[in-house]
Amino acid sequence: MHSNMTHEQVLTLLKSAANPDERVLLDDGEFFVEHNVNCSLDSGNGFLSARSSGDCLGGYAQRVDGMWDADTAKCPCYSGDTDCTPLGPFESRDEAIAALWLSRLTAYSKI
Repeated sequence: MHSNMTHEQVLTLLKSAANPDERVLLDDGEFFVEHNVNCSLDSGNGFLSARSSGDCLGGYAQRVDGMWDADTAKCPCYSGDTDCTPLGPFESRDEAIAALWLSRLTAYSKI
């Protein structure tokens, strides 16, 4: 998946996923978005990670009002702070994931 994808292209890719039971929703070999195994696929949260290091670069989560948030962050387990950059809120999980995916290169430069 090229870094110059548009928001609409990412949404189309998410909607055309062949296996909805897979927890890894997007993967370009360098980064991946994985839904939390403790949550159903239509709710909960997930994470953007760097494949080579396993570093968490951000995530998405459903709010109690049904909206979705996404942010990029330094992994708090390394730095002691979160240094979050909010990307949302969004009306759907796919919108939140698309924004998170499109910000992956910027997020990676923060670690």
